[in-house]
Amino acid sequence: MTRTGEAARPTLEDDSETFLEWIQGHSREFSFALLAIVAIALGGWLYIEFGRTRTAKAEGLLAQAETTLSAQRLPEAQTQFQRLVDSYEGTPAAGQGLLRLAQVLYEQGKFQDGVTRLEGSFDEYASGPLAVSVRQLAAAGYEQLGKPADAAARYSEAAAKSGLGNERDGLNARAARAWADAGRKDEAIRIWKTLLAKTGSPIANEARIRMGELSAGPAGATPG
Repeated sequence: MTRTGEAARPTLEDDSETFLEWIQGHSREFSFALLAIVAIALGGWLYIEFGRTRTAKAEGLLAQAETTLSAQRLPEAQTQFQRLVDSYEGTPAAGQGLLRLAQVLYEQGKFQDGVTRLEGSFDEYASGPLAVSVRQLAAAGYEQLGKPADAAARYSEAAAKSGLGNERDGLNARAARAWADAGRKDEAIRIWKTLLAKTGSPIANEARIRMGELSAGPAGATPG
């Protein structure tokens, strides 16, 4: 006879028996499911722990390299910063190490090596806090190499990446000076005009003077 009403409703005991029977009948699948869950959880934990350990090691190597640099052991510091940058890419310490590596190379007169290192990081630091620094430092290296046009281009890129008004103006001013050094007066004047039009800019006075120099100089002349 078909049960109706309360009698038709499955009891908790019925449900428990049914679930236990299902587990017993599918013990293999159930075991695999549990193993998969444990593996995923363990994998996530290991990933987090690996990241923490890697970051800690990178920070330790950065501190070690900074100590070496403070002692003015430049070749040794260079090696340590290179190891940091190459082995711990993606960590904050490696980003700082890249800037320090370029500075150490510059101090040893290895400007091209420093610029090459920085140029190779542009894709990694297309945005974020180091996007401005790597381009600005590369520009400084180009200036030391006697390549003002390349320096101007990198200063302009750094300015475009900056979210700080005064920093952006300062970088654009450096780009204008470099363009003038490269004999590109039109480019320099264009930037100085933009800076002069900015009310309250600390660069405005220099912009006015530089524009006067560029406008008054003979054709093809580069102001000092």
